[in-house]
Amino acid sequence: MIVHYMEVHGYRPPEQFRDGLHATAEPAWDDRADRLRGLLLDTAEDLEFRCKAITELPHWRHPAAFEALLQVAQDDELVDIAGDQIGMALAAYEGAPFATDLANRDLPSFVRLGMGAAQ
Repeated sequence: MIVHYMEVHGYRPPEQFRDGLHATAEPAWDDRADRLRGLLLDTAEDLEFRCKAITELPHWRHPAAFEALLQVAQDDELVDIAGDQIGMALAAYEGAPFATDLANRDLPSFVRLGMGAAQ
């Protein structure tokens, strides 16, 4: 409805509202992130769920998420299925203080391919 009122009636939301739309806040590490991390690392879990965790976990720019992604980058089965997704997820951590040696890590080529695609 807000878009309708803006387009049709010339309404302009308050500046605070507009600023909030553009703000990007990183979520704090919480139980959701812990569950995703646990799901990702649990080799007994369904591979589809683990793959979804790969794409969700980078929303938390946290060392525990980064380390979990590095760990699954060595899981041959998961790399065969989602190596490029792992690489894209890891690329989200470039520039993070705890990921300074990311470029020098020994990672599978499919993971590196995903990192390159993300850049």
